Amino acid sequence: MATASIPISPLDEFGIKIDAKEASREAVHDIIDSWMDGVDAMTGGAGLDSIVKESFKMRQELMGKIVEQLVKEKCSDELNRETMVCPNCGRVLNRRDMHERTVETMIGEIRLRRPYFYCTNCKKGFHPLDDVLILSDSVKQWDMQEAGANVGAELPYNKAQEIFEKLTGLSMSDHTMHDIVDVLDIAPSAEEIEEKVGRVAKGKKWRPIMVLTIDGALVPTRPDDAKGKGKGRKKVRAKRAKWEGEWREEK
Repeated sequence: MATASIPISPLDEFGIKIDAKEASREAVHDIIDSWMDGVDAMTGGAGLDSIVKESFKMRQELMGKIVEQLVKEKCSDELNRETMVCPNCGRVLNRRDMHERTVETMIGEIRLRRPYFYCTNCKKGFHPLDDVLILSDSVKQWDMQEAGANVGAELPYNKAQEIFEKLTGLSMSDHTMHDIVDVLDIAPSAEEIEEKVGRVAKGKKWRPIMVLTIDGALVPTRPDDAKGKGKGRKKVRAKRAKWEGEWREEK
């Protein structure tokens, strides 16, 4: 599908400057027209189920490009930024380049092309637009991480991965879900626990009890055909079993 783009100072056929917001909305209309042509071409029949399925498959492409246009409209100053002040040393930095980045959200992929600055004094690079948009360092953004955590906290990670993809049309590995739900990342430190216990126990005879529970432990499994006694002679070295087990999450 063709991508509509917006020049920094769009002009009409008579050379008159067009309002950037108006140009952005026109680009969105072109995106929607192109998207509907694509859905129409992929739809096998006139049934509602067929139309809905194809629209669902292609909705991420549409919404991602619309959000890209909204970012261009709302963050035009950041996209055209030429200088910035280094937050560490206070030096004025000139734009070095334009870097592209693709992020994944619940409405689809969003491609960003934003200014890059580098401080030779601090040996550190900056993308101011990332801070303005409050982007996660991960490719998968906060909304996607939240959705994955909600599913991963209720189901075994391999099952949560299947359900998440089926309901959203988006992919998230069981390893990523495990990292997102990892309770150790948010568990308080030993010092924080001691401070909280001391604060709650102040003036009381009995010290309070704090309990931290963690599920999701992995246990070894084996197939049904591995049950029963195996044939063999005594005083003969056992052979390696032909069946293969696997580690499964216990929930």
